[in-house]
Formats: sequence, C-alpha cells, structure tokens
Amino acid sequence: MLKFLTRLRGRRRAAVVILLGAFAALAMAPVNFSPSLLISFTGFCLILDSAVADKTFGRKIQMAAWLGWCFGFGYFLAGLWWIGSAVLVDGWTYAWALPFAVAGLPAGLGLFWALAAAGTVPFWRSNAEKILSLVVFFTLAEYLRGHILTGFPWNALGYAAMPTPLFMQSASVLGLWGVTLLTVLVASSPALFFLPAAGSRKWQSAAVLLFAAAALAGQMAFGLWRLAQPLPAARDTAPVMLRLVQPNISQRDKWREGNEETVFQTYLDLSAEPGLDQIDALIWPESAFPFLVLQNSNALSRIDALLPKGVMLLAGAVRVRPPDSALPQSPPDLKFYNSLVAFNDRAEPVRFYDKQRLVPFGEFMPFMDILERFGIANLVNVPGGFASGTGSNLMDPGPATASGPLDAALPPMRVMICYEAIFPGFAAADHDGLSASGGNDSGSGERPAQWIVNLTNDAWFGQLSGPYQHFQQARMRAVEEGMPMIRVANTGISAVIDGFGRVEQSLRLGTKGIIDTALPEALPGTFYSRFRDIPFALLMTLLSTILIISRIFGKPRGFR
Repeated sequence: MLKFLTRLRGRRRAAVVILLGAFAALAMAPVNFSPSLLISFTGFCLILDSAVADKTFGRKIQMAAWLGWCFGFGYFLAGLWWIGSAVLVDGWTYAWALPFAVAGLPAGLGLFWALAAAGTVPFWRSNAEKILSLVVFFTLAEYLRGHILTGFPWNALGYAAMPTPLFMQSASVLGLWGVTLLTVLVASSPALFFLPAAGSRKWQSAAVLLFAAAALAGQMAFGLWRLAQPLPAARDTAPVMLRLVQPNISQRDKWREGNEETVFQTYLDLSAEPGLDQIDALIWPESAFPFLVLQNSNALSRIDALLPKGVMLLAGAVRVRPPDSALPQSPPDLKFYNSLVAFNDRAEPVRFYDKQRLVPFGEFMPFMDILERFGIANLVNVPGGFASGTGSNLMDPGPATASGPLDAALPPMRVMICYEAIFPGFAAADHDGLSASGGNDSGSGERPAQWIVNLTNDAWFGQLSGPYQHFQQARMRAVEEGMPMIRVANTGISAVIDGFGRVEQSLRLGTKGIIDTALPEALPGTFYSRFRDIPFALLMTLLSTILIISRIFGKPRGFR
C-alpha cells in the first residue's frame, strides 16, 4: 500500500487524494468513525511527500496546493452533499442551483485546504517539521474557514475527536479550534512511521509522537475526570418545567398555500397534551408559524386560549418591522426577521430575539442586486431576504403571567436559532453589551444566563446526514459553555442536553412528539467560557515558533 501511494501520478494521484478526503468525512456524524481521519491524513501526508520531492520550490507550491484542494474537495463533497436536498424542496424551481450546492460549495471550501497544503512547503524538510507544518496550516485553514466572510465552520476537523461525551469534555477548556489543532496532530502523526527516515532526526519524530499520544490520552483522562464530577446542587425553588414540541412537518407541506391552518392546528394539538398546566414554558421550533403571527389576531387568540395561567410560549416566528405596516402593500423599507418571540400567558409578545447569523443564499443573498438581475433569488421566500438582528443573544423572558411577579420568570437564557449553533463562542456573543430584553450583560462575576435555547428547522434536509451533523455541533456549544441546552427542531432532532453534552431526552429525526422535562442545572463556568480562544492562540503560537526556529536554525542531516 505504501508503494502504491508513493508511485501515484497525474489523475490517478488526484483521484486517490479525493477519495482519501471523502473517507475522512466518515469521522463526522452520523457515522462518527474517527479512525478514518488517521488513515486519510496519513495517506495524504505520504502522497504529498512523494509529490513534492525533487521539484523546484515554485513547482512544489503548485503541486501541494493542487493536492490540498483535491483532499478538501473530497472531504467537503462527502460531508456536505446533503445540502443539495434543500434546493429541491420546491420541486425543480431551484434545480439549476443543485450543481452549485453539491459541488460548487465543496470546491470553494477546498481552497482553504489548498492554501494549507501550500503553506507547508517552506517547512517540508525533516519528518517532524512535515507533521508540525500540517498541524499549523490545516488548523489555521479551518479557523479561517470559520471566520472569513460570514464563516462556515460546519464539520470542522475537531468534531472528529469528539463523537461521545467522554471525548467532548476537552472543548470546555480548548474550544473547537484548540481541539481541531490536537485532532490534526493525532491524525497526521502515524505518517511518521512510514515517511523516509533520511534527513530526519529520530528524537524529533519521537517527540512529536509523544506529544500526539499525550494529547489523545489527556483528552480521555480529562473526560473521565470531568464526567465524574458531582452535579450542581438543585435550586431552592421548584425546578423549571418545559415542554418541547416537535411537529415533524415537511418543508414542502409547511409552506404549501392553503395548509396554514393544518400546520398551526398540529402545534396546538401537540401542545395541549395532558400536563400542560404543570409546565412553565412551552417551546416551539424555528419559524413555527407559516404566517405572520404578530399580525394575526385570530392566531393570537387561539394561543391565549391554549396557554394556562403562568405558562409562557417561546416560539420561532417571522416578524416584520415596522410592525404596524399594512400588508401586503408594504413600504420599501420593510424588514423581515427570523426571530424567537416570547409570549406571556395572554399571548402578548413580551420579548424578541432576531437571528444575527443568517444562512448565505438561504436567508440572505450576497450581492443581491447583481444576482437578481440573472433571476437568482433566496431559497426562503421572503421579500429581500431576512434582515440580521443586532445586540446580544441574551434574553430575560420576564414573567409568564401578565403583571406577574418577577420571581415567577424563567431564568435568563442564551438564544441560538438554527445556523447560529455551529459557531463556537456564539452562546456569549454580546456585540454591544445589551441583552434581547434591553438589560445590560456585563460586570458581574456570575454568568447572566443559565441555559441555552436552540430553535431550528432542519426539515430542509430531510432525514439525511445534515440534521445529525447539526445536532452534534449544537451539543458542543453546551459543553463549551457548561450550560444545558434545550434544542427544539421541527422534524428533529429535539433534545434535552446537559452541560456535559449528554443527551438526557430526545426525539428521533422524522418523528412527531413532545418532551416534558425539568431544566437541567447549569455547571460552573468553564475555562473556555472565561478565556475563549486564548489557549488555542497559545498552542498555535508555540507550534509556529518551533517551526520558524527550526526553519531558520535547523537543517536536517542529508537535506539537499
């Protein structure tokens, strides 16, 4: 096998590298076969090593960039192919976009890995430098992928190292990007057993292997230790009781003209299951209403009739500003928001959170003025697309009962709507220090929020890989912050997740039902919640410094 990889040339070499990238995607949900990453990165390292040997520096850069792109294209194609299902929700209306969704996005994302592979070339000398350069540049590429333009950190390599709660706990210290660094290190290190030994010092390779082994063992040991910690003591007050509603309505049925009453009645029927009077808050998923509920007095009256005294409704809804605008004869400056609306028990909207991280080409159209000239429009049928919200995602829902006492209110929460759950650190994204309720979120040492609410609608992607991957990434936000997450999805996966990332209750993808649950207690603030990406930055600085010093002062034996 080793000779086969190193003797590959031309198209056969590119095809094998694409297949290696595709194999690496098996490390992601729902398969979670983490060893695939070790095999793929080891194979890529060996092919890259043979491909750049005995070439000029410029030619090495070109070859490395090409192979890095092939590796990334295979990875993102195999991991994101399911996105194509979203463009077929409305039949063949957007079928023209299918090639762009299935192949165009992976091709674009592959450019990050192309730059990463090209960046390793100046440091591609001793075997230890080869591995460390892969770690530094591929981690940097993944970090940039999560931040450049609007950022798209979906299926970041670090998730491969965190398939179960045991291995997730390292995210509470290092965050996603720190774990990504260690993941690439562990995945690439086996190549040291197969790379040519000429020009390398054994002690350097041994040091890298030891570092990788320590990272893997340390992650497991830390997970065992953290999961053994006692849970926080319960509050003196009665537990907060929640009802999660998963209606399992397909995207096509939800927005079919004339089906509004059926959809709305499905929510009302599920919500009215016995025991509603024992609940503090009823929670519906993202964009639950197939109409503008705040402009629909009949719907508000029926919600009022549904809610017992003291029960609040948290629901995803499209809201429009200014709210008193006549529809459909609306002014040109009308803005639509993908929001979470908190209703008190009289169906009065008392708090709002407007989604800030919007899905490109789904909820808003980059360069919309230009693209609309070619007939290209958003997948979401909202005039002009959604507007982005501002401020903090901290929401203090206030009392459930109109004019009720404040001590009867739900605990303050962090809100993440759908796509926002894939961004590390967004659970504390205070852009201007103001909460969604208008209060200030600064100063005190105690965390202002006690739980995370994640509303989502993954019906766009049927029962393919996407909803499983989205769910896995959302769980990581709970671990990073040490806060329980209440995740409510239209078609699934709805779940109650504790601060360790453990799923206490869930509804399977593609099923209808409710979950009645007590809100889990929040854990003490995590290292990551206090210091964010500082540990990751220190690790990157350390490895980068070692590489630079080795490049300037070191010269491996036999190096030509």
